[in-house]
Amino acid sequence: MTGPADPREIRARRRDVGLSQRDLARLAGIPVGTLRDLEQGRTRHPRPGLLERLERALPADAATVAEPGLRLRILGPIAAHRDGRPLPLGPPQQRAVLGLLALRAGEVVHRAELVEGLWGPRAPGAADNLIQAYVGRLRHVLDPGRPPRAVDGRLVSTGRSYRLQLGVDELDWLAFQSLVSQAAGLAAAAPEPAAGRYERALALWRGAPAADLDEVGTGAAGAVLHRAWAAAVAEYARLAAGIGRCDRSLPALWRLVEREPLDERAHALLMRALAGSGDPAAAARVYADIRDRLDVQLGLQPGAELTETHQEVLRQGRPATPVRPAAGAASPVPRQLPLALPGFVGRGAALKMLDGLIDRLDEAAASGGTIIISAIGGAAGIGKTTLAVHWAHLVADRFPDGQLYADLHGFDPVTASSGPAEVIRDFLDALAVPAARIPDSPDAQAALFRSLLSGRQMLIVLDNARDSEQVRPLLPAGPGCVVVVTSRRQMIGLSAAEGAHLIMLDLFDAADARHLLASRLGAARVAAEQAAVTELIDLCAGLPLALSIAAGRIAARPDVPVTALLTQLRDTRRQLDVLSAGEGGGDLRSLFACTYRQLSPAAAGMFRLLGLHPGPELSLPAAASLAGLPVTEAWRALAELTATHLVTELTPDRYGLHDLLHAYAAELAREHDSPAERAAAWDRSADHYLHSLELADRLRWPAYRPIRAAAPPPGVTLAELVDPAQGLAWCQAERPALTILLIHAADTDPAGYPESRLADVWRYFHLWSHRHDLAAARRVARTAAGPLPDGVSQPGPVRGAGPPDRDRDEYRWLVEVSLRRGERLTRAYPLFGMSQLLNRVGRPRPALDYALLARDLCQAGGDRPGAALALNLIGREHLLLGRPDRAAESSRQALDLCRQLGDLAGEAFAADSLGLAAASLADHPSAVAYGVRAAELFARLGETDAEADALLHLGRAHRARGDSAAAVGCWHRALAALDDPQHPQATVLRELLAGTVRTPGPPASGTCGES
Repeated sequence: MTGPADPREIRARRRDVGLSQRDLARLAGIPVGTLRDLEQGRTRHPRPGLLERLERALPADAATVAEPGLRLRILGPIAAHRDGRPLPLGPPQQRAVLGLLALRAGEVVHRAELVEGLWGPRAPGAADNLIQAYVGRLRHVLDPGRPPRAVDGRLVSTGRSYRLQLGVDELDWLAFQSLVSQAAGLAAAAPEPAAGRYERALALWRGAPAADLDEVGTGAAGAVLHRAWAAAVAEYARLAAGIGRCDRSLPALWRLVEREPLDERAHALLMRALAGSGDPAAAARVYADIRDRLDVQLGLQPGAELTETHQEVLRQGRPATPVRPAAGAASPVPRQLPLALPGFVGRGAALKMLDGLIDRLDEAAASGGTIIISAIGGAAGIGKTTLAVHWAHLVADRFPDGQLYADLHGFDPVTASSGPAEVIRDFLDALAVPAARIPDSPDAQAALFRSLLSGRQMLIVLDNARDSEQVRPLLPAGPGCVVVVTSRRQMIGLSAAEGAHLIMLDLFDAADARHLLASRLGAARVAAEQAAVTELIDLCAGLPLALSIAAGRIAARPDVPVTALLTQLRDTRRQLDVLSAGEGGGDLRSLFACTYRQLSPAAAGMFRLLGLHPGPELSLPAAASLAGLPVTEAWRALAELTATHLVTELTPDRYGLHDLLHAYAAELAREHDSPAERAAAWDRSADHYLHSLELADRLRWPAYRPIRAAAPPPGVTLAELVDPAQGLAWCQAERPALTILLIHAADTDPAGYPESRLADVWRYFHLWSHRHDLAAARRVARTAAGPLPDGVSQPGPVRGAGPPDRDRDEYRWLVEVSLRRGERLTRAYPLFGMSQLLNRVGRPRPALDYALLARDLCQAGGDRPGAALALNLIGREHLLLGRPDRAAESSRQALDLCRQLGDLAGEAFAADSLGLAAASLADHPSAVAYGVRAAELFARLGETDAEADALLHLGRAHRARGDSAAAVGCWHRALAALDDPQHPQATVLRELLAGTVRTPGPPASGTCGES
């Protein structure tokens, strides 16, 4: 505006730049009541010059100017404009995704990080799909007209991650960072231009970051933005004071203390700015206000810096330096780090993150920011202390004022955990504070500790913390110090409130584990027994402490091979005994027990029962069923186990624990839970999986009639499945657990496997999971067969026979068993196995015969899904035999039956086969139509490999029709659908796109009805 502002426009601009009435009144130097009356229309004739003063006080908001191009703003309510026109960013969660990506513009952000940022531990089951949908819509908004799977643009996908690519002139957060960086570089040589850069940077803020979205503004992302803003305000205030313009920083400082009402450093800056502006009385009032708040809310007195600033204000003198020991007194340099362990290996990523703290230390010291904190978390025996102490020794020379160390004994079974007051008293002794100077009050001691560390550069290692509350009173107040905390708990509170950088340690991978063993046993011995060492790493679950104990046992007897220890470790009931060093600090069972004893009863019960679970991981509904708890209570128990690192949350609502913890949990279950309780938990787990499997079957085949029509028993929670795609994903994720459960049930209760149950097993392995292999299904069927009919013997090894021959012999045996027992349904599925086996080894003629026999058995037994599978197999075998007309007839029957059953996957495979048959018959329009339908259905079901196959065939149909552009588009989409660039089909597609394959190849011989 160039002339006097209209009162309504004053209010609109004030709100747009994020100023409160009090902010603007202070900035303009008028009473807040005068501004309030003016904005509300109660002042008809404002006094001369009032509007002009308000006009000058209002900071310009560059984003309100209609500039060309894209402009995204997150420093305030999230908004986007193109050429001055607002863009529709969608619902709150979609805008939150954009905010999280914008905060890390230019970086790769994994989908799991977005899920965590939006929903935390309560993410819905379809969270991944929702994120994909949000990103797709945002991509359309930011880059309209761009192809969905283009590899360039502002919002790009890289696997399961995303990157937002914006320039400094397009995103206010990047512009803010650039201006602050410029200001810091100019501060020493050109303070006036530097102040101008700070003013422009702070003017970009229109309020709290992402103020309209709790998911961003109040979470970790909002904390990052707020810290950056606060640091810029503090540095701007210092610079403004240095050039005699304290009044220019007052509005920003007032906002800072309003948002940080207990921040002593921010209040000290405000007091200096007020005094420097000629208003020491206002500075004194600020001191009185925060002194009262500290007393009432925290029971504390103002610290040294605030007290000194108050004295300066009273004297109207220069700011004093931080409190130091008395003149002439010795200034000891404590060196309390414990001995670093020799032969440290691995942890490269964690060391890099810790090294980054040193870089931030210099920045914090220059800007007057906060201390730097890192919290290293992980399970017992994962190597947290080893890492912290190793790194501390590496960087000790960067801390000339010394290093403090305290073991807080947060999980010690013998020594009581150390209270903050006890640790502070020990630190004061380490700093050589005379006893006469140490006050009696713990709060006063804490204040003295903070004062002594003010202005010093010290490294503080707080080891084995119980929780954030044990650590918080031990933190210094000012920059220059780095604090490293280790704990078996996730220090979420320390991250949220104090900005701690979290480092989570995982188990060693094979390379690091082998390196550790080589450092203890010698590279020659590890190389000489490679197979045994590989198994040892697996049996120790990659846990560093377990590997160290095992290495110690092996090193103690150099004449005994590694395999001798493996014999003991293979017995899961003896593992924890073997992996004990015979001392409290090296006993895995004792370490695990320290954490277990601190669990609530519900979490402890859940942990014990997890030892009974058959698979390596399980979902939240599976865990709830195992424990017989409602889902909400089960989630609380698992959240507690996750926080203590007894359980790992692999993805939202999916959990696992490594083999040694699984063995410990099973040991506790045998000790504390009766046989009846364990059997009941196993039954609930079995009911969860089998009833959920039936639900998945019904979703895929709506006409399917389950054998067990009864509702699941009390205490059993089913998987949350709402469509066939979710059913497919569930079956694939749960395959290991289902396999073990089915085998266990067959081993322990063969009589409980009637023909109908075996048919369900075969259907599961063939129609849901058979792409991996069918060995488990054959084992279930073989075990459940029970006593064999006369004349039928178990097939033995065939000399010189390869895997396909052995598989074929076992299938033939299973067919013979079912024939002798009069089982039609059970006999059909081994026939499917035979057909698919022969298909894979290039024998379509006998494969067709087995598929025809399986079809007849399924039709006679009323197994319509099985019949549809058989018809699909038959159609594909006819194609391989060069009979496209007969292939089309069988595939059309399969298509009709699948549509009656509502089997979208079967319909997709049938459509793909019909498209191939039509192409062979030169019916190119039909080939295209069927191919489009197949690709569409596979995409809807999430069947990426099958979708790529269908798009490959569809592209060939387009090319045969003369539409090369459409063919190229299909092949690009097929490549994008394949996750693995080394996939065999990817090579074919790249050759097609390169033009090296110029004639349509034969139809693929792969899947025929599988999903």
